[in-house]
Amino acid sequence: MNYNYVFNLLGSLVLLFNSEVEPQRTIYVEVLTGRIYNVPSKLIIRQEGYETIRRNAMYSSKSFQLPPYYDFRLSLLRNDSSAFGVKFIHHKRYLTNTTNDSIDFEITHGYTILSLTRI
Repeated sequence: MNYNYVFNLLGSLVLLFNSEVEPQRTIYVEVLTGRIYNVPSKLIIRQEGYETIRRNAMYSSKSFQLPPYYDFRLSLLRNDSSAFGVKFIHHKRYLTNTTNDSIDFEITHGYTILSLTRI
């Protein structure tokens, strides 16, 4: 993942929000990290020529190994109790309950989620 692109995008959003700020508005910029709990889920692996693998998957996260888990938030709160926000999350998962038929299973590029919010 190109982290310079992410930081440039977030910086541009700060300037965009900041350019229209009126005295009755407040801007919050947050950069977060931490440990993640992954809820067990059903995993089905289908491969041509092989038997389908099904299991209740248990995952771990290596939150502080590169690339780390992170969450950027940019919020604009107004005095009328409404708010607008942009949130960018990156999260990766590793299967912990492997067996001989699935020795190594990783979602290392993880989930990269960009969301816009209105409150």
